Amino acid sequence: MSVLPLYKEIARVTTEVPAGATTGVLDISALTLPLKTGDFVFIRTPQRQTYRIQLIADLGIGSAGLRYDTAASGVGLPELLMPIPIDSTVMLPDNEEALLARTSYQYLNATGKANAGTNQNWKFGHLYGVQFYNWNQDSGDNGVTVDTSTVAIDRGYQHIGFRVPFDCELVGFTGSGKNSNGDRDFAGGLYVGTPQWGTLTDMTMTLRAYSSASYAPGTAYTARAAKFEDLTRSHSISAGDVIYPMIKGLTASNDTLIINFTIVLKTVKA
Repeated sequence: MSVLPLYKEIARVTTEVPAGATTGVLDISALTLPLKTGDFVFIRTPQRQTYRIQLIADLGIGSAGLRYDTAASGVGLPELLMPIPIDSTVMLPDNEEALLARTSYQYLNATGKANAGTNQNWKFGHLYGVQFYNWNQDSGDNGVTVDTSTVAIDRGYQHIGFRVPFDCELVGFTGSGKNSNGDRDFAGGLYVGTPQWGTLTDMTMTLRAYSSASYAPGTAYTARAAKFEDLTRSHSISAGDVIYPMIKGLTASNDTLIINFTIVLKTVKA
């Protein structure tokens, strides 16, 4: 039996595969990472038996059927002579070399200026788009809980964010900014949602990354550079969804706030 010291679980088997199967469809739980035709994945059974199988169809995030062919089983790894039981683990090698071979990072940039107001609500881009610096739209909400806080975007402003062309993973953002008026903290965030194309319906967006400012190792915020960073996320985004960077004050002061965002996405190489 081959020993796999480092691996990343990406799904679980949900229907047993009979003994002797060498091609077919493996029923799995929702896939957490996109895969491509020709990729190799490993199957580890609860009895610690390991198989390597090659995919014969592309799979997106959330896919529940894995088409495979065992003709390329590696040296020391058995062919599919034994059943693959329910709850076997579908996994990929989890090391830096394997990660770099499969993925790449993409970057989106935007700079926003917002008059914070006294309600501490999130402010977002101008009618002309997120690349227009004057972010004068009030979201009506001030929540800061990642994966829970939501805002509703009116139909007239669902066109202004970054539209994602492919399935990908949101890593987060890094950036810099300034409070032009006082020694008060402020914050940046990334909201993700699906526009309601051609309808009168609001778009619900959810906070997926958040960072308040830090002036360390300095001593104050007033008219001085501050930094932001939240690169800890792994939120899956579907092709066609949009990302809105937003700015908010953290005190009841109508400060003029500026943040430069570098948004980081992880994509799977074709």
